[in-house]
Amino acid sequence: MGLDMIKNKINYFIFFFLLKNTCALAHIDENNFQMLTKQIIDLYVTQISNLYKNSTIFIKPSYNINSSLIQDSVFYVKDENKFIITITGELARQKMINQPALGIIICHEIGHILGGYPKQTSFHQSWSSVEGQADYFATNTCMKNINMIFWQDNLYNFDQEIIQKCEYHYQNLVDFIGCLRTASGIVSLQNYFNSKSLLFKPISLHNKDTHQVNKTLQKYPSNQCRIDTFWAGLFNEAKPKCWYKE
Repeated sequence: MGLDMIKNKINYFIFFFLLKNTCALAHIDENNFQMLTKQIIDLYVTQISNLYKNSTIFIKPSYNINSSLIQDSVFYVKDENKFIITITGELARQKMINQPALGIIICHEIGHILGGYPKQTSFHQSWSSVEGQADYFATNTCMKNINMIFWQDNLYNFDQEIIQKCEYHYQNLVDFIGCLRTASGIVSLQNYFNSKSLLFKPISLHNKDTHQVNKTLQKYPSNQCRIDTFWAGLFNEAKPKCWYKE
């Protein structure tokens, strides 16, 4: 059986699976939230420790936190050579959020540590990649390394364009399925952003933030720009100009 025939059979199976699960959305329970957070961060502990001279990592998964004062974040305590990574359950408790979407957010926090340049210009944050770079790292590097650890995905139905784009960019079958999984996380985050937005124009994979910055943003760009960045990272495209300036 040729590779194209195998891919076609897998495409059909996955499309049917996605369609079947579109109506089966449910929030991520606390047990899976804790497990997913630990699994992803554990994959990068050694790399972070080697890069930052035997630094330690303290993980704070806080599923039931409802305070706006506590958000997903990563801090570096220089005197103790320690990173504190906080992942809240705010997203995980939303019905439109699936495990790959949570994975992208966890990868974003890791991206502040390992994402590289461009970095924050503030002296106390100079170790950290800017927000847009952390988003790019999440889908360009991190999600590609962890695409085998998800175990109970609630995936979203895709149009044929997404399936064909993943098939074109990822010839290996495992990577192809990982591409669809990450894409389902991006769609999940897109839907979440839209649920919180008052903008008339919906955030979408089919729209683009056309604004071009004069210098690289240190803060978060627009949610549309973030979706553009996740998408660009997944397909190894150029960093969007809505936050990045060469």
